[in-house]
This record gives sequence, C-alpha cells and structure tokens, in this order.
Amino acid sequence: MNKFDLNQIKMNVGKKKMNKFDLIQIKKQAGGRPKSLNKMASVNMSRPEVVLCAHDKPVVVDLAVISLLCPPVLVRLLDMSQSSDFTGRCFKEAARDEQGRLTFAKHLGISRSNFQACITFIKTGYVGSIEVLVRTMDILGGSDKLDAYVAKKQAENEAKEAYLLAKELSERENPLTPAADIDNLYIWRAQQGNWLPGDSADEWSVTNRVGRNTMDYWWRKRRETVEEMDEEL
Repeated sequence: MNKFDLNQIKMNVGKKKMNKFDLIQIKKQAGGRPKSLNKMASVNMSRPEVVLCAHDKPVVVDLAVISLLCPPVLVRLLDMSQSSDFTGRCFKEAARDEQGRLTFAKHLGISRSNFQACITFIKTGYVGSIEVLVRTMDILGGSDKLDAYVAKKQAENEAKEAYLLAKELSERENPLTPAADIDNLYIWRAQQGNWLPGDSADEWSVTNRVGRNTMDYWWRKRRETVEEMDEEL
C-alpha cells in the first residue's frame, strides 16, 4: 500500500486517530500480511470503522457493506443511525476511546471472534456455531434475520425427528430380522428360500437373508396376541 492508500483509509475513518496496530488489523482482515504493504491496494474499504472488543482486540468493519443489512440496535451501536426517537431527540453519539475506536463491544464483554461471527452472518448469512451467534447477537440487540434462521432450523429438526419416529415405529411393527423384533411380535426360523413350512404355510413369510455367506433367509410367523387367544376361547 502506498501513502495515498493509507491517507484514504484515514480520511474515511473520519480523521480519527488510528495507531499502527489498527492499520495492521486492516491488512490482516483484507487477507494480506502485516509486512506486505502493497497487499492493501485491494482492501477498498469505503467506510472502515474500528471496533474495540474484549481484551482490547480491535476489529475493522466496513460500514458501507453492512449498512443496509444491519439490525437497528447494532446500527446505533456502530454510530450509523442518523434518525431520531419518538420524542424527536437524536440518539447520542456512540462511545469511543481516545483513539476514536468504538468501545461498545469491549464494554459488553464480546470477544473479537464472536463479534466477527456476527458481522460475517450479517454480510453473508454464514453460521458457524449457532449457540455463540445467538448469544452474541442477543447482547447486540437481536436480529430478525437470525431469528428467522433459527426458526427454520428448528422446524427442520422437528420434521426430521417426526420422520425418524415414524420410521422407528414402522420398523418395530414390521421387523425384518429377529434383532429388529424388539416387541417379540413374530416366531422366527432360518431356512432356505424354498422352505415349505407345512400346513401353516399361509402364516409364514420370508424377509431378509440371514447373512452374506449363507443361502438361508429369515422366515417369520405372527405370534398370537392375548386378545386373539381370548377371542378363540
């Protein structure tokens, strides 16, 4: 990066003081190495803002990229809100340190990685750890987009659980092997596929092969239930 690039970034931040460490963080988030200044020519941040997180770890955010996607509370925390509340009074300016860096994330105890996860979700919709994202976004005022994502995932999980339950019930009612007959519904015999059960042939049916190295199949016959025995009596 040449002197013109550095000056442009400083001007875009609004003439706030940026120390050497902040500039290095900008280079890192752009994919360049701290010692390689010419890599910064591709950063092209139009509205960079430095946010100080827990343990004084800074994050550089391009406000131009997230301005239309950002939840309302986070808009105010990032000092992007130019609107006024219902009383007509403008929101007060966001808190900054002596170098002009926003300090809300530090005061809220949000780590740099967790804050970056929120910014990444806002920009791309990518979700790493849903638990971390929900917890951090709730601290930052919540997100309708994240709420919709969580509701969709919950509906998908409920549908999957319902499918697995129905499948399990079906397999219990129609077991194909003795091991699957956990309710002991059938009498089982291992015989070849052309086995003739005798007079009760209509009561027997063949299911699966017993094993790979055998020609035997599992045959099953439904056991009489207590109700059926009572009816016969």
